[in-house]
Amino acid sequence: MEEYLRRVQSRLGAGLPEGPIHAVLGGPEPDVGTVAATLCLALHLSQKQPSGGVCVPLLCRKQCSTELPEETVRYLRRVKISESALLWREDIDLVNLHHTGKLLLTLLRDGLLESSEYHTVESSVLRVVHQDGQQDAADDGAMSALTTVAREILQDAVEQSRAALGELLG
Repeated sequence: MEEYLRRVQSRLGAGLPEGPIHAVLGGPEPDVGTVAATLCLALHLSQKQPSGGVCVPLLCRKQCSTELPEETVRYLRRVKISESALLWREDIDLVNLHHTGKLLLTLLRDGLLESSEYHTVESSVLRVVHQDGQQDAADDGAMSALTTVAREILQDAVEQSRAALGELLG
């Protein structure tokens, strides 16, 4: 995962990529569930991204404005991701990207953008992964978003396997 994040930073640092920038906006807090869901969804979508584009996981809280929660720091250590590899909402000008026609936006949940900003970039929003009110019986908050992302990734894997088996079996 860290290698993927470093590649994304490198591509963004080299100027605008040829293709679209697909931002996956997580948040509102950088807790373990939100960070994990944002990173996993962005990595998953990057594997489906057409060549020339880049899929960017963005966390909402500015890196220098606050420390990450200790539980998130432990998670990042466990999965071997340095904090410096994380990308933050403030690192990317979504409105500018929208105006250049390069923005595709996936929101981890509703309400992550201010109203005026949302109305500006609304046509770039592909979807909201976890709608307000959508909740699993055993989960809440960020963990529900993580559960939703995990289900999506697993569902895609099932569909890919089914297609591959269908081709093999004729």
